[in-house]
Amino acid sequence: RQLDDVDQLWVIVTVRADFYPELMASDLWPEIERRRLEVVPLRGQALRAAIAQPAAHAGVTVDEALVQQLIADAAGEPGVLPFLQETLRLLWNHLDGRRLTLDAYRQVAGQAGSQAGGQAGGQDEGRSALYVAMARHADDAYGRLDKEGQTIARRTFVRLVQFNEGRANTRRQRREDELLAAGDDPATFAQVIALLVERRLLTAGSSAGGPERRLDISHEALLAGWPKLRQWLDEHRLDELVYRRLSGDA
Repeated sequence: RQLDDVDQLWVIVTVRADFYPELMASDLWPEIERRRLEVVPLRGQALRAAIAQPAAHAGVTVDEALVQQLIADAAGEPGVLPFLQETLRLLWNHLDGRRLTLDAYRQVAGQAGSQAGGQAGGQDEGRSALYVAMARHADDAYGRLDKEGQTIARRTFVRLVQFNEGRANTRRQRREDELLAAGDDPATFAQVIALLVERRLLTAGSSAGGPERRLDISHEALLAGWPKLRQWLDEHRLDELVYRRLSGDA
């Protein structure tokens, strides 16, 4: 609806910390500086609440031993919240009555340290368990596709990544029709995208001011935490940069 007073209109801008230099050089910085809020990683009681309260709202108890283990495993890990979220989602499939237990966490994690290439035992194994939970989930979804579907999925993920110089790669949104290659079967492409959205590896939404559906990788943490995706990005980085330059020129 039309606003009578422009002061009622607020624009919320979210920026990763490693993009702060560009933001500070922009004309918007004086206004942002006066009202900025740094969102720091969850710790202590805030992290405990993020683990236990959503379950409590659903009438489920998270065992104290599990809460303590998850807090310990998340300590000091950058960008760990999406991995913690995925771990808790997987644990939901292992409810013991109305309880989430430490035994279920150990079952979901399995031999996390060895599968993630980390050291076995101790804190290293616990921390890698959070990463393995998300990687296993992504591998399971990818494994449900046939060869043609896997080719489409691999290309889609690579095209949804912004390759950056001097900083970590980031997600980039693309229109769904831009991701359909000339040789793709449209029905197969649609099925692949539907599965990846259903399994929460991709998100889909309409673009502002238009009906086109846009796709995005659901968690930027996937770029660092899914070994298969890291391998694809390493293998296709140069080819993809050439493709994007030629597409722009065309």
